[in-house]
This record gives sequence, C-alpha cells and structure tokens, in this order.
Amino acid sequence: HGNLLGEKVFPLRQKIYGHPSYIYCHGLRKVPWLMIKSGPRKNIESYPQKEIHTIDGDIVSQRLRDLGYI
Repeated sequence: HGNLLGEKVFPLRQKIYGHPSYIYCHGLRKVPWLMIKSGPRKNIESYPQKEIHTIDGDIVSQRLRDLGYI
C-alpha cells in the first residue's frame, strides 16, 4: 500500500495526504509486485501445525484476580 500525496479522491474535493483509514483509493490498496527471474527457486515447505491448547476460563479469572485486575 502507499500514501496519498495530494490526490483528490472521490467524493471529497480537497487534497488528501498520508494514509487515512476512512478513504478507499486504488493508490492506497494496490501493492506493486516484483518478481526476479534468477534461476530455479528453492522449495518452501510448511511446518506441521502446532498443537492447540485450551485454557480454562476459571483459571484465567483466578490468576487475574490474584494480580488485582478483577
């Protein structure tokens, strides 16, 4: 993404600068992509998914209470 440098964006009529979150503009959303052909690419493999642990809400509440947050 980029920044606006004084462009006028519809429906506003004033010049806009920076990266305001309330504006949708092609210049802010388009990401330039560069690919360099320099021979064979290395093979990228994903790691196995990690085990997901669940946390007991009562334990979390008790620990927050012990620390004085609740």
